[in-house]
Amino acid sequence: MRILFGAILPLIAVFLVWSIGAPAPKSVFWDTGKGEITDYISETVETGYGPADLSYPVVSLPDGEVRRLLVENRHDLELVKENWPLGDQVSVRLHPKKDFAYALSDPQPVLWTAIVITAGAAVILIFFVYSFFREGGGVALFLAGVGTCFVMLPLILLRFMWTFGDPPPVSLFWPKETVEVVSNEITERPWAGGRIARTANIVVEDADGETAPLKTAGRADDVAAEFEPGTTHRVKRSPTGKLYQLGMRFPFFIAFLMSVIGPIAIGAGIWVITLIFRDPKGRVEA
Repeated sequence: MRILFGAILPLIAVFLVWSIGAPAPKSVFWDTGKGEITDYISETVETGYGPADLSYPVVSLPDGEVRRLLVENRHDLELVKENWPLGDQVSVRLHPKKDFAYALSDPQPVLWTAIVITAGAAVILIFFVYSFFREGGGVALFLAGVGTCFVMLPLILLRFMWTFGDPPPVSLFWPKETVEVVSNEITERPWAGGRIARTANIVVEDADGETAPLKTAGRADDVAAEFEPGTTHRVKRSPTGKLYQLGMRFPFFIAFLMSVIGPIAIGAGIWVITLIFRDPKGRVEA
């Protein structure tokens, strides 16, 4: 049992956390290259909600190799063509065994969880070895496992809660500015299972006279009614330059709550680990 929980499970956790994702964190070790968008391909797949047509840009590499580029909004060929026009040069991350690739800029592999779990697994493995050289080693390993989990999970959740979503809760700290609505338009696009997605496309002008789309949330009709042409609004700008509608959302409050609970749990985990080095009388081991 000690080998299972002290060595096998931590190693399995490390393998899984580096292997799951699109792209998986291990993709940081894949070869990279630069190619050109030369074509598009489409295929019909079963999504669970019904069949859907997915489309991919085709990237031709300098050595003549051709790869499918896995991108967002694959359900909409026109949007794929708009975001990835023919002739564009794109830097890609190449899957070592399959015929697809990811753009280096979209999406990025999430490394934080993999790094935290790998560090936690290393701590448990160290105490697994340590447990064979002291009396009550099984208890020491148990305390190490519990304490490490109390440290790892809040660290993972804290980052997730503050960075998940579009915009994420960390957007509360992005700079604010005033813009004027230039135009609004509701468009319809096909979605999986034959459904239709209605989107309010809001274009605004900033203080420098530059126009840009505004990312909004809510029903298309409500958004279009709020952002009528000629009206001014306070918005926030992301580090990448995108503009977002102001507003508090439920995930923001969850992020604040986790910011209170997380440090308490981390402190408790560290305290549990320190118990390993104390004898029954409370004295710290030399």
